[in-house]
Amino acid sequence: MRLFKAAVLLALLCAAVVLRAEPSFPALTGRVVDEAHLLDAASIAQLTQMLATHEKPAAASRWLSSPCLTCKA
Repeated sequence: MRLFKAAVLLALLCAAVVLRAEPSFPALTGRVVDEAHLLDAASIAQLTQMLATHEKPAAASRWLSSPCLTCKA
């Protein structure tokens, strides 16, 4: 029984060390970072263009955020 408790304690300590490990992320070199080399150049270009378009503020959002001229504050 004592050996079992020691094994469980060791397993919990090992799990705590693994769960405590900090993840490592690649450096942000652009809108699309493909360190695993899963995407081809055309896909990276398409995603980059889509993200650039998405980041531009839309005319509707500017209209919605403008102050109401007829509202009474």
